[in-house]
Amino acid sequence: MTWRVASLPCPAYADWASRNHYLFASPAWGELMKSLGARPLFAWNEQKSEGILLPVFRVPAALVGFLGFPVGGELLDRVDGQDLSALSRELAGTAGLSLVRTVRSVGTNMDTPATSFLPEVRIEGLQSWSPVDRKLRKDLSYARKRSMATAAGASSEVAGACFTLYRDTVLRHGGRVRYSRDYFVRLAELSTRTDRARLFVATLASGDFGGFAVVAGNGRTAYYLHGAVSEPGRSAGASDVLLEQVVAHARSLGCESLSLMASPWQQPGLVEFKKKWGNQLGLVATTDYVGGLAGSVLATLARWKSRGDRGAAMRWLAAT
Repeated sequence: MTWRVASLPCPAYADWASRNHYLFASPAWGELMKSLGARPLFAWNEQKSEGILLPVFRVPAALVGFLGFPVGGELLDRVDGQDLSALSRELAGTAGLSLVRTVRSVGTNMDTPATSFLPEVRIEGLQSWSPVDRKLRKDLSYARKRSMATAAGASSEVAGACFTLYRDTVLRHGGRVRYSRDYFVRLAELSTRTDRARLFVATLASGDFGGFAVVAGNGRTAYYLHGAVSEPGRSAGASDVLLEQVVAHARSLGCESLSLMASPWQQPGLVEFKKKWGNQLGLVATTDYVGGLAGSVLATLARWKSRGDRGAAMRWLAAT
């Protein structure tokens, strides 16, 4: 057995995660996953001196583990498909999982046998990046006069306001609310204990709450995890001043890349907004590895629900 799986990280694991700034693999992130109903497991490979946080979610008649959440990050991004399959199946057997799911950036490579593909916009070369897009410079100038973004504290009231805006935005677009109020409260508190996570809020010229954004640094890559703005905030350009702060914070962490994360195909306007900022277009692939009969059923259902993704991904890449 190559990987050892435990409910608590060994000292070598904790040191590795801290030294490499892998927030999504850290014990603190594992604690945060409990707010989503997950049981965090820590996988450690002594030979490679590498680890993986494996949040395990219980669904009807099955246990589903994620190789990192919300994404695997740069370590898994560069693992080839055959090795990733072997890793996933080993962890499924060791931890008794029905299904192991990976979410990773694959650029324009659609050869992987993914369950689904979603569009991702990134800023590469972050330390030397500047807003060269003419529309972006104009929008930023407009937004700076009408709103400002600042780092938030651990206030449960602020976290609650962020959750409410997130929930209302997701429901308005017909999506599923995946994150809880407790998650936002704990995430806000985490952002006061480590600079690897930061919650920004936008305040409008009127003094009203205009929106929020969350950025997380994981290794050399930062991730724009969450964001939403109110209708007045949208009119005031709060999305742009928030993302400006996200970029600045990611730079302060020394990150070389900022992922603006995957977007639903059903929200082309969101993708266009991100393209205004990004300089690289690609795909995020979700891949399921079956560990049992229940996992096979879940994987088949997921592929059926995402059956239009591959065609949408091919058309999007061709158009861009």
